[in-house]
Amino acid sequence: MGGGKETPRQKMIGLMYLVLMALLAINVSKEVINAFVTLNNKMERQNQSTERNNIGIRSGLNASIMQAASEANMDATDIEGIIKEAKDKGIEKVAKLGFLLEQYDETHAMSIRKVNIVMDMADELLKAGDASQGWVEEGERGYKYIVELNDHEKPYGKKDDYDTPTRMFVDEGRGEDLLKTMYEFRDSLVLVVAMGGTEKDSSKLFGFELPEVKKASNEDTTYLQTVIDAFPEYQGKSSEGEKLYNNRKDAILGLYQSLTFPEEVDNHGEQVPWVQGAFDHSPMVAAAALFTSLKGQMLQAENIVLGFLEGQNDVPPFVFDTIKPKSFASTSYVNSGDSLTLEVMIAAYDSKKLPKIRYWVDDTLETPEKKIESDISKIALGRDIGGAVGEHIVTGQITVEENGQTKWIDFTPFKYKVGAPTSAIGNAEMNVLYRGYANKIVASGSGYSDVNASCSGCSSWAKQGDVYVAKVGGGSKATVTVTGKDDKGKSVTIGTQDFNILPMPKPTVYINGATGDRIPRNIAAAGQFFAKLEGSPLQMQCTVTGGTVRVGKNGVFQDYNFSGNTMPAKAAGLIRQLPSGALISIRPKINQGGVPVQGNTIAYTVL
Repeated sequence: MGGGKETPRQKMIGLMYLVLMALLAINVSKEVINAFVTLNNKMERQNQSTERNNIGIRSGLNASIMQAASEANMDATDIEGIIKEAKDKGIEKVAKLGFLLEQYDETHAMSIRKVNIVMDMADELLKAGDASQGWVEEGERGYKYIVELNDHEKPYGKKDDYDTPTRMFVDEGRGEDLLKTMYEFRDSLVLVVAMGGTEKDSSKLFGFELPEVKKASNEDTTYLQTVIDAFPEYQGKSSEGEKLYNNRKDAILGLYQSLTFPEEVDNHGEQVPWVQGAFDHSPMVAAAALFTSLKGQMLQAENIVLGFLEGQNDVPPFVFDTIKPKSFASTSYVNSGDSLTLEVMIAAYDSKKLPKIRYWVDDTLETPEKKIESDISKIALGRDIGGAVGEHIVTGQITVEENGQTKWIDFTPFKYKVGAPTSAIGNAEMNVLYRGYANKIVASGSGYSDVNASCSGCSSWAKQGDVYVAKVGGGSKATVTVTGKDDKGKSVTIGTQDFNILPMPKPTVYINGATGDRIPRNIAAAGQFFAKLEGSPLQMQCTVTGGTVRVGKNGVFQDYNFSGNTMPAKAAGLIRQLPSGALISIRPKINQGGVPVQGNTIAYTVL
């Protein structure tokens, strides 16, 4: 582009292309940088889901302990008291569950502590690039996380910092500290599985010693054989013992797979240590996303251990023998344009113990005198109870068998509405009728028979399916009237609605999708014209069929007529020679829904 045979103008054009390419590269870089922030946020949402799952395991253990205590007729009513009483009195079934709960609490506390050590490293790194604030906060479940780095009020100022991650985690050795923390966490979890479970001294049954493990590369799986070789042979005889042994092996292998990192990784064709591959010349936001990913691996590893402990729980917190899919909605009626939420879920219950219900209609105070009780979990509304016109609400409770006890649980209040016979008239697309368009009108009259609609001021009116199609010509108003027969057979007017009559809105014309009033000359010269009906819900095909292009140069304007939707060749040749700031305008002809119309003139300044 800069050869000696090129004219000065050609050289300038070449230089401009180089600048444009550089600007595009900068924009792509910014998009990639921001993509890391989006990735980090997405992974953190997944991490929070895992946090909830891990905490939910404790709720299941609590419920099982309460269930087992109820079956054993124990005196204590709280979890700590039940566990103490079970140990004192030798109630083995409850004591084993208490032992599982203690292991859960120890494992969970260790997980929070180790995750937060890793996230503190992330905070240290981020503050080294931008010390305006702390970039890690503690969440509601105790785990720390990286805050929104694209916050519009306090965005992170060094998202594209490539030097600090390299300096801190490669040159200064912080990456080795990170790996040491991850491996300490892995080994601690492995020991929990190896010596955990419902037995008070599992180490005698499963004498696992931590092996020295090295994973050569991402593709290497031979390190797992080192782990397998460290498993002792199973010496027991019971099938239950063998099942527990195999569960331990599966959990330990899962932990090594989750938290063992390759010694070397590929970095642009060169094998380098994992720390260098992860942090060397990595932008700050990519390093932040790596920390969030590591947090996710730690949470998943915690979940493996908690799942192993949960698997030793043989006391279900709820008793049920029937599972059915159910769908629920607050209403079965919805207006056009509105939405209806349908919840689909699984209902599990004990078919031998049918629940009882007690409920109140339009009595949120739930006064005893207005209470209705039933052995059937279905409520008939609308005729004998809560049948008056207007809004109503049903509140109440249902019995649930939990931990061997019958409890009354509040069900979600149900709101419904009883309507009187009425009419409804509405434009299915907007509150006007357009000339030259098949306007769709919804007209109904609930509670009446032989409902019919007519239009005064329409040039044509016809029923098509569930809607009426109205076409209008001159005039400024049209009136739709709905009639029907009441319960005595008398014809009555149910309702009327006036509509404004307006001309069709004109579509907007673009050159190759360009918006605004400025356009690069090369895009304008090679342009195609497109038409779109902006800001309107009308469904209508619009195409450019021809028109006139006016090109101005040195104060002289030249018109070029064209057909179709492509810039005419002569106009394109002149546009390519225009200086910046020159003007071009297009007066298009448009086919709008089968009707030819003259489009609005659009003008551009050439860049």
